[in-house]
Amino acid sequence: SNVEQLTKGDAVDWFPRFSPDGERILFIRSKKGWVSERDANADNKWNLYTMSADGTGVKKVVDNASWGSWIGQDEIIYVRGTQIFKKTLGGEEEAIMDSKGVSELDGALLQQPEMSKDGKYIAITLRGSKRETGIWNIARATWTKTGLGCQINWTPDGKKVYWVNPTGNGGSEVFTM
Repeated sequence: SNVEQLTKGDAVDWFPRFSPDGERILFIRSKKGWVSERDANADNKWNLYTMSADGTGVKKVVDNASWGSWIGQDEIIYVRGTQIFKKTLGGEEEAIMDSKGVSELDGALLQQPEMSKDGKYIAITLRGSKRETGIWNIARATWTKTGLGCQINWTPDGKKVYWVNPTGNGGSEVFTM
């Protein structure tokens, strides 16, 4: 009940994520009208925005990026193709990883990055040259494959991950480790 529209217009708005305090929403918006979500990693098609939880105060926070997620009250991670970046809102961005040049990742497109609470690991869904989920160890620059699926994320206590395996096209199941 009480359905309320928060965004309006011809753009595609998707992948909303609440800030840790629940006051803001980070979301992806297409740059020009209709763009398929299948082009989530395509260059120059998406920007990241924030807005208040009531839909007011819409503000672009990152140009040419997708798959945004909060890692702190004013800090986010996001994707550009094969790279993941971190940024304090209003500050400079920092590259965290790039799947190009990492043999286990084979230049795969990175999707839905979720950083661990301690900031040491990123749970990632791979697409493009690979279709799997896993954990990236930031300090060691190593990959641990968890499954062939998608939508990997951390449990609230940060001690486990869960994901859909294989890809949600029928016969899929939710796994945890």
